[in-house]
Amino acid sequence: MKKDFGLYIHTPFCLQRCHYCDFATFTLEEASTNIDDYINYLCIEIKKGSEFIENKKLRSIYFGGGTPSLLELAHFEKIFKELSQNGFSRDPQTEVTLEINPATLDEVKIRALKQLGVNRYSVGAQTFNAKHLKNLNRKHSAKDTIDTLSLLSELDCNYSFDLLFALPNQSCEELKEDLTYLNKFNPSHISPYYLTLPTNHFLNINRPQEEDEIKMFGIIYDELLDKGYSQYEISNFSKPQKESKHNLIYWTDQDYWGVGLSSHSYLSRENNFGVRFSNPKTFQSYYDWVSSWQPKDSLINDRRVENFEILNQAQSLTDYCHTFLRMKQGIAFDQLVDKFGPQRAGQVWQIAESISQSGWVVLTPDRLFLSKKGQMLSNQVFLNFTFINKFIR
Repeated sequence: MKKDFGLYIHTPFCLQRCHYCDFATFTLEEASTNIDDYINYLCIEIKKGSEFIENKKLRSIYFGGGTPSLLELAHFEKIFKELSQNGFSRDPQTEVTLEINPATLDEVKIRALKQLGVNRYSVGAQTFNAKHLKNLNRKHSAKDTIDTLSLLSELDCNYSFDLLFALPNQSCEELKEDLTYLNKFNPSHISPYYLTLPTNHFLNINRPQEEDEIKMFGIIYDELLDKGYSQYEISNFSKPQKESKHNLIYWTDQDYWGVGLSSHSYLSRENNFGVRFSNPKTFQSYYDWVSSWQPKDSLINDRRVENFEILNQAQSLTDYCHTFLRMKQGIAFDQLVDKFGPQRAGQVWQIAESISQSGWVVLTPDRLFLSKKGQMLSNQVFLNFTFINKFIR
């Protein structure tokens, strides 16, 4: 069966460096290159990489970053032209998402992007609270966010909203205020993210206690379900038929190709459990690699060893369990058998039975999924379904 295929395009440029960000991004002042040069190399990668991509019918295109809305229309036109010239096809059902920061798009640009096929936006606003925006080093204001959401709504755009919670000194009341603001716009999709940081990060000071963080998740969960959203993944809620097609590709073992600086890819192969690889993380190393890369019949010969993995069964089973358990639908036993065989599927079910008394998982004869408690403690649950460096008998 032919898998869905998604394309991720990374834009590493930003107006500012958010204190919590760990992506490969650079402010326009920090960047050792200009946007035009970067787009030229990105298009060269598309042209060269198209030689090894088997399925070129695009289910989704996702412009992530960074801040892709900083690109000019000419940059988007160049990328779409390059894709078309190298055999990649899309249709009206292809989801084309653009990540944006508030105050980085106007009506003229939105209408022009629509003509190019952009049909979904992901608004990285995080919060409406001025104090928290400043603490996170966000450049935009609450008014910028409100103006941007108003414009998207007026133009009948399909958009998602990123909501960050468990911030330093954030109270449950402040989180409720964010949700009140957000409900006035009724976006089709909302992604509430728990602020995740390295242990010694300064933003960990004065974070809410664990019981308050759990309470915050419960506030979000109850409020969004009450407003007609469905939680189809741990950190994603949508109105009916408005789930992110691109993210569903990541979570349901489908193929995706990432182009641009530091982008990650996963491609399945019939004779093994698939391959995954990533691009260099600095401009010069990325440019050097794109210039010297000569795709051949075998992808193995075309990637640096440290960036390329042929997945073994343990790695693949770990990835499969972790991603499917993030979904509301969970893991279907028959699909697990189809990919890994009855012995491995049985072992997963035995693990689920062994932790079922914890209340973290719900187990039926044909399906396994996280309980609400398990969602809040998902990292602990996932440890039980981690098979890397284990020999599975």
